[in-house]
Amino acid sequence: MAFAAPTLQHFIYINHREAGGVNIKTDKGLLDPRFSGAQIVYKWRDLEPTKGHYDFSAIKADIVNLNSINKKLWIQLQEKCFSLSPNVPAYLLQDPMRQYVCVGLGI
Repeated sequence: MAFAAPTLQHFIYINHREAGGVNIKTDKGLLDPRFSGAQIVYKWRDLEPTKGHYDFSAIKADIVNLNSINKKLWIQLQEKCFSLSPNVPAYLLQDPMRQYVCVGLGI
């Protein structure tokens, strides 16, 4: 039995999401038919603002926006940080039982 090779797809990498997804909505590269969609970085702390309470409204809005131009969403969940701003929820930073390393903060 022969298997068909998967079709190669290209996604535009967007390393952060501005308020309201403005940078995604205005990215002219997404109108290029050679791109299948966007790979968007979402910070864990934005998706879980408080322990056990989740907010996926940004992802839902981006799906609606990308669907409107016939594009797909590739979600990248970011927990590691390389700057002065931690990407994990605050409760993880305050819990003495958890060890969280933030390269930019040295913690």
